[in-house]
Amino acid sequence: MGRGKVAVIGAGSLGSTVAYTLIMRRAVREILLVDISTEILQAQVLDLSEAALGTTIAVRAGTFKEAGQSDVILLTADVVRRHDEPYLEWIRRCRKLLRSITQSMNPIQPKAIIIVGIDPVDILTRHLQTTLNLPTSQIFGAGCTAQNTARARHWLAQMSETSDDAKAQIYVMGSRQLPVVAWHAALVDGQSVNTIPQLRVHRALLEQIVATDRIKEIKEYKGGAWYGHAALLTNVIESVLSKEASIHVLSVYVERFETCVSMPVAVTRNGVQQEVPIPLSVEEHHLLEHAVNNIIQQYEDSS
Repeated sequence: MGRGKVAVIGAGSLGSTVAYTLIMRRAVREILLVDISTEILQAQVLDLSEAALGTTIAVRAGTFKEAGQSDVILLTADVVRRHDEPYLEWIRRCRKLLRSITQSMNPIQPKAIIIVGIDPVDILTRHLQTTLNLPTSQIFGAGCTAQNTARARHWLAQMSETSDDAKAQIYVMGSRQLPVVAWHAALVDGQSVNTIPQLRVHRALLEQIVATDRIKEIKEYKGGAWYGHAALLTNVIESVLSKEASIHVLSVYVERFETCVSMPVAVTRNGVQQEVPIPLSVEEHHLLEHAVNNIIQQYEDSS
């Protein structure tokens, strides 16, 4: 039985794939699609409604105002970066789009959970936290670091021959531009990776895998990448609607850094509850600080 009403802002490839996955998992009660393109919106609603046949899930087109009254609001409407466009100028356009969307949604119901599913996730998440009258715990983002965490766990499982990703415990923090692999605290089946020779000797390979921009690579081949990210966003939405707490790597406000950065946190239906403490080496701590400083600088320069 699905739970809750989820609004998906942006009915393109990513938003519609999330909606389809939610239907397949019977995860929600109602899906509200919102998009400025009425033709695409109506077509996606008709198509997804066909997928929902035989379920109790309602799929319909909605307005921004209606979206603001949902239990979960997922933002997937993005701004395509122009060829040779300066990075900061692109960020400014992204923030301008978000400002327009949230103004159209106001007033947003006080218990809503807002999930930013687009880049630059750390900057846009912080932008919403400073412009909306909601607790920071109810506004967070899910980006490449979460996907990198899944990739790192899969690599550990394969390299250690356990073949079970659930037995690999490792987190990737920081940002898309500056990911930080928390190798110091990583475990495989309860054993430190530093005590497993075939992992320790190939640590640099994992760093290289995580540093590779897989989304950019996929886009070069087929113009977009949404399946992996949609699966990640669906998992987060399910966690928010669940009665049980679960751990995800999300872009959240970290008080000691005074900005948003991707960290492992516990999530419930009330939003982010607490950061999961992960022991870092001195080197990892410095790398995380570098990522944080980079986010702060870009946020200030794009204001």
